[in-house]
Amino acid sequence: MARRRRASKIEIVFETHSTTTDNERWVASGWLDGELSPLGRRQAKELGERREDDELVAIFCSDLGRAVETAQIAFGARGLQHGHVQAQVCDELFELA
Repeated sequence: MARRRRASKIEIVFETHSTTTDNERWVASGWLDGELSPLGRRQAKELGERREDDELVAIFCSDLGRAVETAQIAFGARGLQHGHVQAQVCDELFELA
Protein backbone atom coordinates (compact mmCIF):
# COMPACT_ATOMS: atom_id res chain seq x y z
CA MET A 1 0.00 0.00 0.00
CA ALA A 2 1.40 3.40 -1.03
CA ARG A 3 1.95 5.94 1.72
CA ARG A 4 0.09 9.19 1.44
CA ARG A 5 2.08 12.36 1.78
CA ARG A 6 0.81 14.99 4.15
CA ALA A 7 -0.12 18.24 2.51
CA SER A 8 2.23 21.10 3.22
CA LYS A 9 0.88 23.91 5.30
CA ILE A 10 0.41 27.14 3.38
CA GLU A 11 -0.13 30.37 5.25
CA ILE A 12 -1.39 33.37 3.31
CA VAL A 13 -0.88 36.77 4.92
CA PHE A 14 -2.64 39.89 3.69
CA GLU A 15 -1.29 43.35 4.46
CA THR A 16 -2.82 46.61 3.31
CA HIS A 17 -0.94 49.49 1.78
CA SER A 18 0.24 52.04 4.30
CA THR A 19 -1.44 55.36 5.07
CA THR A 20 -1.69 57.76 2.13
CA THR A 21 -1.97 61.53 2.04
CA ASP A 22 -5.56 61.00 0.84
CA ASN A 23 -6.31 58.79 3.87
CA GLU A 24 -5.14 61.56 6.17
CA ARG A 25 -7.52 64.02 4.45
CA TRP A 26 -10.40 61.49 4.63
CA VAL A 27 -10.45 61.25 0.82
CA ALA A 28 -11.17 57.88 -0.78
CA SER A 29 -8.53 57.18 -3.45
CA GLY A 30 -10.44 54.36 -5.09
CA TRP A 31 -8.37 52.96 -7.93
CA LEU A 32 -6.12 56.03 -8.12
CA ASP A 33 -2.48 55.54 -7.22
CA GLY A 34 -2.32 57.68 -4.10
CA GLU A 35 0.91 58.62 -2.36
CA LEU A 36 2.17 57.45 1.01
CA SER A 37 2.31 60.08 3.72
CA PRO A 38 5.29 60.33 6.08
CA LEU A 39 3.27 58.18 8.51
CA GLY A 40 2.63 55.67 5.71
CA ARG A 41 6.34 55.45 4.89
CA ARG A 42 7.09 54.73 8.57
CA GLN A 43 4.34 52.07 8.60
CA ALA A 44 5.83 50.43 5.49
CA LYS A 45 9.27 50.36 7.10
CA GLU A 46 7.74 48.77 10.21
CA LEU A 47 5.98 46.19 8.02
CA GLY A 48 9.33 45.15 6.57
CA GLU A 49 10.86 44.93 10.03
CA ARG A 50 7.88 42.90 11.30
CA ARG A 51 8.18 40.43 8.39
CA GLU A 52 11.98 40.38 8.31
CA ASP A 53 12.34 36.91 9.83
CA ASP A 54 9.31 35.37 8.12
CA GLU A 55 10.08 32.61 5.66
CA LEU A 56 8.23 34.22 2.76
CA VAL A 57 8.10 32.30 -0.49
CA ALA A 58 6.12 34.88 -2.47
CA ILE A 59 5.16 38.54 -2.25
CA PHE A 60 2.43 40.05 -4.41
CA CYS A 61 1.12 43.59 -4.58
CA SER A 62 -1.30 45.46 -6.80
CA ASP A 63 0.02 47.87 -9.40
CA LEU A 64 -1.38 50.92 -7.59
CA GLY A 65 1.36 53.35 -6.64
CA ARG A 66 0.53 53.24 -2.93
CA ALA A 67 0.79 49.43 -2.87
CA VAL A 68 4.02 49.36 -4.88
CA GLU A 69 5.54 52.09 -2.69
CA THR A 70 4.56 50.18 0.46
CA ALA A 71 6.15 46.98 -0.91
CA GLN A 72 9.28 48.81 -2.05
CA ILE A 73 9.84 50.34 1.37
CA ALA A 74 8.89 47.19 3.27
CA PHE A 75 10.77 44.67 1.17
CA GLY A 76 13.61 46.65 -0.33
CA ALA A 77 13.85 49.24 -3.06
CA ARG A 78 16.10 46.95 -5.11
CA GLY A 79 13.43 45.27 -7.21
CA LEU A 80 11.09 44.57 -4.27
CA GLN A 81 13.57 41.94 -3.08
CA HIS A 82 13.06 40.23 0.28
CA GLY A 83 15.84 37.78 0.96
CA HIS A 84 15.73 35.44 -2.03
CA VAL A 85 12.08 36.24 -2.84
CA GLN A 86 11.25 38.55 -5.75
CA ALA A 87 7.97 40.42 -5.28
CA GLN A 88 5.48 40.44 -8.12
CA VAL A 89 3.47 43.52 -9.06
CA CYS A 90 0.12 42.29 -10.39
CA ASP A 91 -2.45 44.37 -12.23
CA GLU A 92 -4.96 41.58 -11.52
CA LEU A 93 -5.01 42.40 -7.80
CA PHE A 94 -7.58 45.02 -6.90
CA GLU A 95 -10.36 45.64 -4.40
CA LEU A 96 -13.91 44.96 -5.49
CA ALA A 97 -16.51 47.42 -4.26
